[in-house]
Amino acid sequence: MRAAAILAIVLSSLACAGIVSSSDPKKVPEGDWGGQHVRLSVTAGGAAVELDCAHGTLDEPLLLDEQGRFRVKGRYTRERGGPVRKGEEEDTRPASYSGSSDGRTLTLSLTPEGAETLGPFELERGRPARLVKCL
Repeated sequence: MRAAAILAIVLSSLACAGIVSSSDPKKVPEGDWGGQHVRLSVTAGGAAVELDCAHGTLDEPLLLDEQGRFRVKGRYTRERGGPVRKGEEEDTRPASYSGSSDGRTLTLSLTPEGAETLGPFELERGRPARLVKCL
């Protein structure tokens, strides 16, 4: 009994010190991320992305593997300049998003269904985005 109590105390101490990892998956930190031609707003359930002439959603939590990488499904909508015509539909399609993060910086690539991969984009947490919207 006493040995079990000592083992529990030792394991708890190691977990608090970060030597033993917890069973909680590592996630990309929530908040705003910015870079050249890209803005990413991360939430607990996914993210919203804005590009120069497009926007999209990452529809799953951004869980990181042991190497700090993620891959999630989402949506991608291509934008164009000018007014929206009556009856015109948005060009929205499924997309896969992938990247990596160390908690301070993030690399993001996306592949809309039936299109070429866009990116990689380099982002920093808390940095303003530099977007040039379609005219």
